[in-house]
Amino acid sequence: MRPVEQQISAVGNGDCFRACLESITEIDGVPNLIENEQWFTDTFVWLGEHGWEMYTRPKERPPTGYAIGVLWSPTFEGERHAVVVHDGALAWDPSPKRDEPDRTYGEWLYFVEVRPVRAAAGATS
Repeated sequence: MRPVEQQISAVGNGDCFRACLESITEIDGVPNLIENEQWFTDTFVWLGEHGWEMYTRPKERPPTGYAIGVLWSPTFEGERHAVVVHDGALAWDPSPKRDEPDRTYGEWLYFVEVRPVRAAAGATS
């Protein structure tokens, strides 16, 4: 995991999710696909093209290892915010406001597990 800071902090099209994907996959130049209505499908396809896959998980079943945790934004009321978690605990907040002394985080809404696509059984390289 390579921490990447978000570049856009705005209601509706911030790039915290993109920064989390780039942090976990360590792929440079992950696009901010959240800017369109079908962002989740587009992200799934983009990850597949780069050898990765993602799955949503309920808040009651956090994944092991690194994943994306989604919670209510501590900056913008009523908006969601994505952070990197490790074994269900906060590992990296891509927000440039992460070190503010009064920054608090609520409960998880859900998790997005991001992992390399498993090689087919018996495949050779």
